[in-house]
Amino acid sequence: MRLRKVLGSLTAASALAVAIAFLPNCSTVAALASPCDPKALNASASQTEAAVKAFYDSATVVAAKLVAVNQMYGTACNAMNADLGLATNTDPGKACQTLHDYVATKRAAGSTITVSITGGCTVDASVEASCQAACSGSASCDVEAHCTPAELSGQCSATCSGSCDVEAPTVACSGSCYGECDLTVAASCTGECTGTCSGNCQGTCDGVATTGAAGASCAGKCVGSCSATCKGSCNVAAGATCSGQCKGKCTYTPGTATCSGTCHGGCSVKYTAPHCEGKLSCTSDVNCQASCKGQAQATVSCADPQVQIVVTGDAALAATITKNSALFGQAFLETLALKDPVLQLVNSTAKAYDAAGTLVGNEISCARDAVLAFGEISVQVNVSVSASATFQGSAS
Repeated sequence: MRLRKVLGSLTAASALAVAIAFLPNCSTVAALASPCDPKALNASASQTEAAVKAFYDSATVVAAKLVAVNQMYGTACNAMNADLGLATNTDPGKACQTLHDYVATKRAAGSTITVSITGGCTVDASVEASCQAACSGSASCDVEAHCTPAELSGQCSATCSGSCDVEAPTVACSGSCYGECDLTVAASCTGECTGTCSGNCQGTCDGVATTGAAGASCAGKCVGSCSATCKGSCNVAAGATCSGQCKGKCTYTPGTATCSGTCHGGCSVKYTAPHCEGKLSCTSDVNCQASCKGQAQATVSCADPQVQIVVTGDAALAATITKNSALFGQAFLETLALKDPVLQLVNSTAKAYDAAGTLVGNEISCARDAVLAFGEISVQVNVSVSASATFQGSAS
């Protein structure tokens, strides 16, 4: 999935056009000029004030998260630029554009440069539940009671009747591995093989570039795709079956077994730290739901991305991408994780506030500041989309 395609429609112009509808009753200059006091917003005072608070909190934390993500992009791109003797820049977008232009030039000259990024991310599910409880005027939000059962997940201390995700530095995997699979016994590899390949190797064989054409079998160390069996390490980002030790996330169906990771699809007892992967509906206010989802997603962390890299024709580029792939991959995955809350906030809040038409005093000031935060979100999203396209055409 290309981030440019997913987020490219969120431009500064569209965000500002939506923002106009947020302030339907801004009747006095004095009200608009007064500063927002977020601590004075009382979620229990009224549904409108609760919605304003959720909107303000969500807009500010999502904007701050995007700034942090772009700082990661900038750090990674500048590190690669420095290694390649290119100019660095304090602006993340410009730093990554410099690297993007270098990569494009190398591709045009015949180099193969593919970078595929996958991985699991975590969010603090309690943030959304607490936010929706405040929006609904309740003391708490029972996630299991307000989420479609099939979309529930969490720690299950008894029997898991769905699928189980286990993440560990290394775990024996009897299902699909998203990451790197260590093959102690030769097996087929649908990803990138780093080890002995019994068939044709496309990449490098003992450090020498190979094309993968008929007859290009590798009796030594293959780094790249292998047409037959691989013994060593297989980067199975596509989620293929792993018959060895999985370094990443392993998904399997436990049947009647206890799940030692995150259970999806049903637990015989109440989940511990339940998370709703779909729509959490502790409040009927759609604006609150979108804002609260945004707050939760702003806590996203994708600290251990799985990155497949194949570079031919430029050893220095291959080395620096490998060295800095973890930080760039984390920024990429967190950008992808933020797409839904950003779009939900833009698409739903304007209509909700326009329909309410009852903002007064501090509510107006805080809604105004949230609109300004939307302007920052729009700017930061455009930077993230541009930076994520550094290896466009290969990153997924």
